[in-house]
Amino acid sequence: MLSWKALPGISNWIVQATDADGSTEHNVSEPRYLVIDPMDSVISYTVCPVAADGKRGIVSDTVEDYFSYARHLHVQGQYVQAVEALRSAKGSILDPKIDLEIVKNYVCQAQVHEDAENHTLALDYLRQAASIRGTSTEIALKAVHIYKISKDYLRGIKYLEGVNYEEDQSLISEYITLQYLNEAFATVIDKANLYVQKYGSDVIVLRYLATAHEEMEEFSHALSGFQRLASIEPSFENDLKIGELQIKTGRLKAAELHLQQMLTRYSHEKLDLVYFLLGECGMLSENYGIAIDHYLSAIRLDNSIAKYHYGLGAAYMQNNKPGESLNSFKKAYELSPTNAHYSFAYGRALKRQGDIESALSVLESAQDYVARNATAVEHHLLYANLLSSMSRYEDALREISVARSYQPDDPEIENRYLTAKAALQTQNLTREVIEFRSVQLNRIFPSLNKYYETNPIGQITLYNTSNTTITDLEISVFIHEVSSRMNTILVPTLIAKQEEVVPIPASFNDRLFDRPRIVPVDINLKFVHEGTQHNPSLRNQTVEILSNKAMDWQKRRSIASFVNPQDNNLSYFVKQNIVQTFRNEQSTILNRNLILALQAYSFYRANGVTFSSDSSISNLDTSQLDEVQFPFQLLETKAGDCEDLLVLMAGTLESIGTQTALIDIPGHVMLAVKVDMSAAEITKNGLNPDYFIERHATHWLPLETTLIGKDDFVTSWLTAIRHYKQKVESGLMPEIIEFADAQKLYPPSSFTKAINNKAYQNISDAKSLYQKDLAKILKMTEINQEMDFRAALERYPQNVSVKFQYAIWCVKMNYFDKAERLLLEIQTQDPRHFNAILNLGNIYAKTSRYELARKQYLFALEKTTTQKDQVYRNLCLLEYRDMNRAKAMEYFLLLSDKDIIKQVDMQIYADLMEQGE
Repeated sequence: MLSWKALPGISNWIVQATDADGSTEHNVSEPRYLVIDPMDSVISYTVCPVAADGKRGIVSDTVEDYFSYARHLHVQGQYVQAVEALRSAKGSILDPKIDLEIVKNYVCQAQVHEDAENHTLALDYLRQAASIRGTSTEIALKAVHIYKISKDYLRGIKYLEGVNYEEDQSLISEYITLQYLNEAFATVIDKANLYVQKYGSDVIVLRYLATAHEEMEEFSHALSGFQRLASIEPSFENDLKIGELQIKTGRLKAAELHLQQMLTRYSHEKLDLVYFLLGECGMLSENYGIAIDHYLSAIRLDNSIAKYHYGLGAAYMQNNKPGESLNSFKKAYELSPTNAHYSFAYGRALKRQGDIESALSVLESAQDYVARNATAVEHHLLYANLLSSMSRYEDALREISVARSYQPDDPEIENRYLTAKAALQTQNLTREVIEFRSVQLNRIFPSLNKYYETNPIGQITLYNTSNTTITDLEISVFIHEVSSRMNTILVPTLIAKQEEVVPIPASFNDRLFDRPRIVPVDINLKFVHEGTQHNPSLRNQTVEILSNKAMDWQKRRSIASFVNPQDNNLSYFVKQNIVQTFRNEQSTILNRNLILALQAYSFYRANGVTFSSDSSISNLDTSQLDEVQFPFQLLETKAGDCEDLLVLMAGTLESIGTQTALIDIPGHVMLAVKVDMSAAEITKNGLNPDYFIERHATHWLPLETTLIGKDDFVTSWLTAIRHYKQKVESGLMPEIIEFADAQKLYPPSSFTKAINNKAYQNISDAKSLYQKDLAKILKMTEINQEMDFRAALERYPQNVSVKFQYAIWCVKMNYFDKAERLLLEIQTQDPRHFNAILNLGNIYAKTSRYELARKQYLFALEKTTTQKDQVYRNLCLLEYRDMNRAKAMEYFLLLSDKDIIKQVDMQIYADLMEQGE
């Protein structure tokens, strides 16, 4: 605002505003001029007084309005430029608000840099803001926020200490937070206690105080803190922590009572942690049966938590159930393989069952995760024991030495050390020059026969026990029954006292696909040491050959080995049957791949190929063995689960040049067909791009292959796209694995057999289904809407509102039979549902069932007092069209608003108006 001193006798002034476009004059009657809006340039102002007779006085000096220009720059997000303009404004305007505006712009510029994760610059601009009028609470809080998100807690602490944080409650709270994040728990306790004394209870500070006591293992203080916190802020989390701390302080009865009360109080919460803590109570009270029950309850609610299974395993072990204990420890280990406690428990359980090799493997895998202190003594001793059982005394001595370094005065450990040392000395007198330290032969998946041509089936670990380097070692491997030849591996050098892990290759003959079985394996080694040739061998080795349908979902891309574009038997079948069946069929849709997918789907559906579920859980990281049928196998049985049908459709389309992919969803798989169309091309074909998956600048058509034997192609397509989008919306992005890409690692298997055509002669039905689906494809939006209604009704079968909306939609689409059925259901559920009664009458009238319509309308009249005109209108129109003009006139005269007849039928309105007059 511009203001000036008013001279006596002057009550009018002219303010002249000048910018690059020229000057504008404004008449004012008060000694001030208000600029309301930000200006996009610097405006110059002069003021001229005007006397009562209209004469102008002396023009004032020019004032440049940098302030309004700065406001414009601020709105545009040009905060640094706004500061420069505001500094210019200070040269001609004396207003303390300018400094406040400068501070505001510096703070906004700091926010820009914070959003860009440039924390150093953000802090620099906050410092500049503080230099203008000091460090305000707002500036300090913003700076602390940046130190927290950048995890620079110590600098944040020093910053607050430099701005006298003790005078501001919110800054003291932030100081406590930073000390907690910096794990200075003693300081947190000290400062939090002072805060509570000065300001009273604050839930955030109380939480830090209680948690800091817990971190310091002052569990009684922590318990008191959480009990105080729960009295202010009752919550499931606070009560859970109270139960946990009661257990840690040995108050088991109190903990059990508290946790049991939680089961009732929080019946809608996820209660697995409560059951777990009850299990812990049972263990500490030595009530192992009760502990087992509680752990099982926790697992039933959430099977994915390792500590629940570990607790259950410990309870089973104490309850003398070694088999159940082993299974629980195994599950805990599988869920959390980096936890040394779980690997130790699992390894010890395996040892008790006599499975030394597996126990040794588990302990070896845990080596990187074992604590480097005395808490790991038991692990090292168990590992040493297992190594000794395998005659690996050198390694066993190493592990005992580690345990000995942590507990040097333990006589039992010392005795073990001496025993292992003596065993190693004895072994050195008789041991082989090269030892087979271990051999790992993996199960053989016949479908991966081409994969094994370049990838090993396992590995052998050799160890050079001598003090010299040995060269030119030769390993030969032959797998009985299924090897096509002897495989030889050369090891150029094996350094003294060193291990060498050697991958084992294999080459297979066609007998690999015959049947699942276990076959012998011959492994021989040949080398020369100190002029003498040595030929040690591994005896009694076997390898398991799995079913030719076997697949491991932990290597999910290996499903690509079942899809072979070069499968001659399948290619011949597809060309002789599917291609020939549809060779003369026409389509307005120009995309070849879409049409081929529809033809294949229609052909298999017409010829009885159908979904049949199996007992396995497909496509989960936790699942392992599954069975997948090759296309020729499924075409023989005509039944398969989701992956079988997917492989059949993918193999069929790939054999005629159409690229396909696997849509990878946990627990399920779907097919995707590459249509090679842009969004514009899809629209040009009369289709909706929303029903495709866009990937790598092209589009893919998804299919739910399990519906081949149950529903049409369009339903399969829409079901798949809906399922895909639901996963995306939930935050899970399903991976699309192109078979062509997956086959670079897992080449197609050569396994195939001739296919019998005689079971696939239903040509007419295939063509009929194809033509019906072709027509439906152009009505997919309509079908998708109906699927929405059907899905809603499946979820809420008694929801009258959903049924009514579905019925009205059916009326609009001329599906009168469906609409009638839905409205009758509503009328049965709610006999007073006026709109259902009225619209059912409309359907009867629309389909010329006038007597039924008349009854519905009269019934509707009984159910309403406010909407009678709607019913009189319908009865009037009904009677007129049923050639009963007199009755129509009766209802016409009852209408309070006769124009509603005109809106429906002008001719009837005119006729009845004339008769009425």
